[in-house]
Amino acid sequence: MSPRPGGRPGSGPSRPQAPGPGRPAPHLPPYLVSGAVLGFLVGAGLAIFGAETPMSSILQQVVLLGVLFAALGVLLGAVVYLVVDWRHEHPTLR
Repeated sequence: MSPRPGGRPGSGPSRPQAPGPGRPAPHLPPYLVSGAVLGFLVGAGLAIFGAETPMSSILQQVVLLGVLFAALGVLLGAVVYLVVDWRHEHPTLR
């Protein structure tokens, strides 16, 4: 039986090294959820404490601005995740 490349006979394949200095890779869902929650809170705050409009109720404004800002928060959370993940993959470029 011939030895495997780079190892002893019978030794298994070498494990790939995890990127980064011993830290786990970031997970996407916490960034998206926190962006959505913060965005909704900002939008709801603008609706509640903003100027009154005679054509819509406060609840309609909270829903509209809350959902709009939640979507923007998800986008911002995704961008923050991409930056954090990129820095995790390239630790020498900090």
